[in-house]
Amino acid sequence: SAGNSAVAGLIIVLFGGSGIRLTAGGGDLVTGCFIGTDPANNPGLGNAGSGVRIDNSPGNTIGGTDPGARNIISGNHAFGIDIIGSTATGNVVQGNYIGTNETGEQEVANFGAGIEIDQQASNNLIGGATTAARNLISGNMGEGLKITDSASSNRVQGNYIGTNAEGNGPLSNSGDGVNITDASGNLIGGTDPGMGNLISQNVMYGVDIFSSPDGTDTAGNVVQGNLIGTDASGTVSLGNFLSGVLISNAIDNLIGGTATGAGNVISGNSQYGLYVAPAATGNLIQGNKIGTDISGKQALDNIQDGVFIQDASSNLIGGTVAGAGNVISSNGLNGIEILGDTKNTSGMVSDDLIQGNLIGTDVTGTQILVNLGNGVFLEDASNATIGGTTPLARNIISNNQGDGVLISSGSTSIAVQGNFIGLDGNGITVSGSTDITIGGTETGAGNVIAENEKDGIAIEFYSTGTLVQGNLIGLDLTGTMPLSNLGNGVSVDNSSETTIGGATAAARNIISSNGGDGVKVTNSSTQTQVLGNFIGTDISGTERLSNLGNGVEVTNLAESATIGGPSTPGQAPGNLISGNQGSGVFLSFGSGVGSTVQGNLIGTDLSGTKPLGNFYYGVIISQSAANLVGGATAGAGNVISDNNLPGVSILGSHSSGNVVQGNLIGTDVTGTQSQGNHLGGVSIGGAASGNTIGGTSAPARNLISGNLTDGVMIAGQGTSGNTVEGNFIGTDISGMHPLRNLLRGIFVQDASNNTIGGAGAGTGNLISGNGQDGISITNPSATGNLIVGNMIGADTTGTRIADAGGNLLGNAGNGISIVAAPLNTIALNLISGNLTNGISIADLPVAPGQGIIIIGNTIGSDPQGTLPLGNGGDGILLDTVTNEVIGGPSPADSNLISDNLQAGIEIRGGGSDDIQGNKRLSGNVSL
Repeated sequence: SAGNSAVAGLIIVLFGGSGIRLTAGGGDLVTGCFIGTDPANNPGLGNAGSGVRIDNSPGNTIGGTDPGARNIISGNHAFGIDIIGSTATGNVVQGNYIGTNETGEQEVANFGAGIEIDQQASNNLIGGATTAARNLISGNMGEGLKITDSASSNRVQGNYIGTNAEGNGPLSNSGDGVNITDASGNLIGGTDPGMGNLISQNVMYGVDIFSSPDGTDTAGNVVQGNLIGTDASGTVSLGNFLSGVLISNAIDNLIGGTATGAGNVISGNSQYGLYVAPAATGNLIQGNKIGTDISGKQALDNIQDGVFIQDASSNLIGGTVAGAGNVISSNGLNGIEILGDTKNTSGMVSDDLIQGNLIGTDVTGTQILVNLGNGVFLEDASNATIGGTTPLARNIISNNQGDGVLISSGSTSIAVQGNFIGLDGNGITVSGSTDITIGGTETGAGNVIAENEKDGIAIEFYSTGTLVQGNLIGLDLTGTMPLSNLGNGVSVDNSSETTIGGATAAARNIISSNGGDGVKVTNSSTQTQVLGNFIGTDISGTERLSNLGNGVEVTNLAESATIGGPSTPGQAPGNLISGNQGSGVFLSFGSGVGSTVQGNLIGTDLSGTKPLGNFYYGVIISQSAANLVGGATAGAGNVISDNNLPGVSILGSHSSGNVVQGNLIGTDVTGTQSQGNHLGGVSIGGAASGNTIGGTSAPARNLISGNLTDGVMIAGQGTSGNTVEGNFIGTDISGMHPLRNLLRGIFVQDASNNTIGGAGAGTGNLISGNGQDGISITNPSATGNLIVGNMIGADTTGTRIADAGGNLLGNAGNGISIVAAPLNTIALNLISGNLTNGISIADLPVAPGQGIIIIGNTIGSDPQGTLPLGNGGDGILLDTVTNEVIGGPSPADSNLISDNLQAGIEIRGGGSDDIQGNKRLSGNVSL
């Protein structure tokens, strides 16, 4: 207690208390002693208390950096060294072996911690930045070093804790390597060379920072520059038996830092690299290498997660300043896992930030260092942010065997922004979670999600309210080069209220070059919105970057999807859906609650003037009901052009109640230039019934022109009850100029009881300018079809059969052709100016009552019967037919047949036709 004393060169053993106790005065020196053991390492020599006890004494030195200063402090029944009391300040412990023999290769355990600092002891130094200052603190039955009971501002630097003297083999402490409990403001390691500790092969945690329930806060401790779980070279695993670092119920501690030398290597540990346990808040994890060696280029995996945060909120992993990011790679499970515990009174974990990290790569961000689980895994988490809107906030999340980011099990209000995510399973999976945002409309918020083994984004298992905006999915950062996800770009599975894109250009996703569909909505998903995206093109919307499947697919009882919305062509909320290897939009196996497809460009470039077709259909509806393609409101119509199969196809017996309105099908966006679908404009087949193409108002009108085969095809037995009304088929958008479909305007084959036109206002179609017949019906099962109230061969006024430039509006074949198809009705049509016959009926020798009914038509004139607009052949040609009805006793049944270049009615073979009450202003009946 006198102070300024020296104890040197003694063997101090077998005392009933501490070997040496320093009190009061301070300034003492203990050097070159064996305390609790002897040079021969004889057993049973320990002191009953601690080896050295510094009790409210300042400025003492235990050991030193000079040769021979080392103390061997081992085998004692309490602590190796115990520093206690508020006046125990400025003490220095250097160069000692604590818990080992003289060589540092065998344990001679102190029964407690190697060193304990407690009871408000402060500003003490354990070790130093030089090799000579290093303490070896190993082999103890408790912790290597424990700081507790409000001890503060102590520094632990340059020591080997848990290894042998060379730092290349184990000499484990049975507790933690370093334990900080109810103590604040202490420094473990440092940023200068030599300050970092080697903390490895301890039976518990490498570093344990903990606040006990009844203790004071453990806050503001700093762990920097250490090797935790490796050998002294930082290249070989000497893992701690549990996690490298544990922070539990402690706040505002710093693991690593942004300064040069601040980062720790936390690798090779048997559980997690770093474990942030319940109620630990405000902690910073920065600049570390977690799962790699000291170079950051070689794997040195922690057996479980790199970083595991459990029920702990407001922690920051990485950051937005230079040097804040961690390398978190080559771990045995997830790179980062954040797990809430809804059973806890503290509820969900919230407000954690993950920014600026390399997760699954080496320190350069260019080489693979695989985490065997997910890159980032969140479960029961809320209000967390992964990434951010600035380049320094960006995480690179790649090469993980699981998903890049997995958000699951009730997580809510998570933002994933500005990251590069690739070479994972799914890039991002949202499972059973609510209000997740992937990307955003702010500058820099979008993610690059590319080259993943499965889907770019997978939204599944009853997730609700997911928002996907501003991302590049399947492309590089420039949006011009393919980096394909092997699955779908975005998959929505059994989830609701998902929005992909938005109503502004900033919300647009570019979803291209993926191995499956651009967007797939499946398995009872509801209220999915796909708005304003480019799907199948580059970022300019002018070059093809195909998804190998469909642009958008809605299938397997998914319902109420919205694909686009009323818009100016090429602008949000309409999508650009072009260049895909499948169909543009595929609606299949619906629930009966339909989807809406509006305002999209499907098969063109962004300008709507250049071809960029999908390889299959523009829009296909298969076994799906009550869908709306286009609409009668301003901007609802789609441009559906240049697709290799029909522009719109409706197939299957469950496809009913679908409406196709207001679209441009086979033309450019102006409706004046041909940009045809290769196998027709619209096809209905496979027993589809009760569908409507067009409508009775001008906005509901489809323009179906310029296609390379038929304008409309209705085919197959059981395909019935469909209506084609109010459309322009074979003209431009004005109805005044031809823009031909290369084959027929409408082709009905084997289909029955369909209606083309109608008797009401606005129901008639304009069917002119086509390369073959205006309407063609063939085969015996094609019965009961009505052709009513149409304008066939003239312009929209019915008064001209050529435009001002002399371009003929007549269909190049017959106005109407029926071959071997009984029981059809042709009524109230204007059939003029066609290059062959007005009506041709052939190969129909049927019994009475089975023939064709032709009543109330104008054939070869204008609607008033005043202008000669004759067809190029007969008005009506009956070829090998019987029992047809042409006209009738009522004036309303009378046909006006005039000015045709050949006969008004010509009959070749057959007979027994009922021809009466017609007005023939020119031409003769020819038999």
